[in-house]
Amino acid sequence: MTGNMCSICLSRLTTPQLHEAIAVLTTCGHVFHERCIYRACNHNALCPTCREPVESAGSILRLFFSSGNCEDTVEAEEGELEGFRLYSSVRQSSENDDAEDEFPDDLDELVANPESYRRLCQAFLDQRRQLKHAQEAKEELESLFEQSRIESRYQQRRIAELEEENSSLIRTQSNWKAKVDKFRRAVREFDSDTDDQEADESDVEGPRSGAMLLRQIMRY
Repeated sequence: MTGNMCSICLSRLTTPQLHEAIAVLTTCGHVFHERCIYRACNHNALCPTCREPVESAGSILRLFFSSGNCEDTVEAEEGELEGFRLYSSVRQSSENDDAEDEFPDDLDELVANPESYRRLCQAFLDQRRQLKHAQEAKEELESLFEQSRIESRYQQRRIAELEEENSSLIRTQSNWKAKVDKFRRAVREFDSDTDDQEADESDVEGPRSGAMLLRQIMRY
């Protein structure tokens, strides 16, 4: 029963007239309505029955049934020429459509299985979302690295400044220590000279008072 039906439109293959001509694929021998196979091959260049590749419009051959009427033969040839023109026109329009490249070759399968199409779209969206998150994480890490580098340079400068301040304090402390040692030696020499001197109480009172004052200062 299937052999008497067009597997594309699922209608019966009746006596071929101009408006319902029958064509055969020379690559595999399957028969369809001429208009049905032209439209099918324009969408997907495969035999709808066995999925054999249809290389060109020349692979589609109209079937002629001899009726002894020359006029019918001429009309049939004109119809075949019109069919080739229709195929070429629609095929060229399809090739110029950039959106056609965005769809998979087996579009019929996606249309027949919406769940597969939904999963495909979801996988694409998930990948795009993951790519966006990865880019954001990369930018955040680059920002943190730059901040760390700036902070490191600041800390290095601060350490150098503190080391310089420490060196300056050490030098100042050494200078003050030298001055204090010199002052102590002067006091000891003054005490020694005072003890050796013999003088009147009135003459000695002044130096002793000075020595006592120096001793009080040294205590502090």
